[in-house]
Amino acid sequence: MSGPLPLSGILFLIFGLSLAALSGAQMKLLAGTLPVLFIIWARFAGYFVIMVPVALVMRKSRLWPPANPGLQVLRAGCLCGGTLCFLMGARTLPFADAIAILYAYPFLLTVAARLVLGERVRPVVWGGVATGFIGVLIVMRPGFDGIGTDALWVFGAALSVTGLLVVNRMLGPVANPMITSLYGAGLATLLTAPALLAGLPHVEIWSYAILASLAVTAAVSQTAIIVAFARAPASDLAVFTYAEIVAAVAIGWAMFGTWPDASAWAGIVLIAASGVFVARAIRGPIVPRRAPRI
Repeated sequence: MSGPLPLSGILFLIFGLSLAALSGAQMKLLAGTLPVLFIIWARFAGYFVIMVPVALVMRKSRLWPPANPGLQVLRAGCLCGGTLCFLMGARTLPFADAIAILYAYPFLLTVAARLVLGERVRPVVWGGVATGFIGVLIVMRPGFDGIGTDALWVFGAALSVTGLLVVNRMLGPVANPMITSLYGAGLATLLTAPALLAGLPHVEIWSYAILASLAVTAAVSQTAIIVAFARAPASDLAVFTYAEIVAAVAIGWAMFGTWPDASAWAGIVLIAASGVFVARAIRGPIVPRRAPRI
């Protein structure tokens, strides 16, 4: 890296990731009263409605047909799977713990970069990856009675996010990120639409307000992250992705009255430190530039 860090890109990333953490907390809050699949459908449907005019105004390429439709569908499947797994686990886990386990994905992405994308990974990076996994395991708290199902659900979300970012990388050279984001939301809405076949659930007025806020939060978060990766190299921004864990701790305390215990803090610090080490050691764009997240 040469010269000062692109400050605007960093600020957009921190803002977007903080909103992403808030979006997860909103879904966790709704999961106490609404079916999980309905929450996911409402999130992506609202996000799609918001993104249509945004894409029309900001697009730099045609909206139809999408580049590589097969990968677009696969990406939408990763979006749905990741959101479903996270919500199933976060319903019972402390919120900050759930976000910390989700952050297994940077280390999983390093493995995927080698196995799927054929990228070279230096031996020193594997040490950081192993240490990061130890931090994830500390937060997951495996004991003699096994790892909790809720933690495994969130780890499944980390696997889905990894798949999402690998597909983003494949789409990066051929698709405009804004268009990819639009199709991801639209296809995810279609994939979760069968949840409506059982009929619309009874929704309280306050739940409607949170659902509307969830759609706006997802759209603004997505756009902010896209802008961040457009303004700064991914290798510079990677270190700051752990701002989401900090936001999750604050949001978990404010919304749910939960605070990580000593064991969780140890795992969180180890995850963040290992992630920073891996990001510095790689010094390359494993996470694709301008890549949108969940």
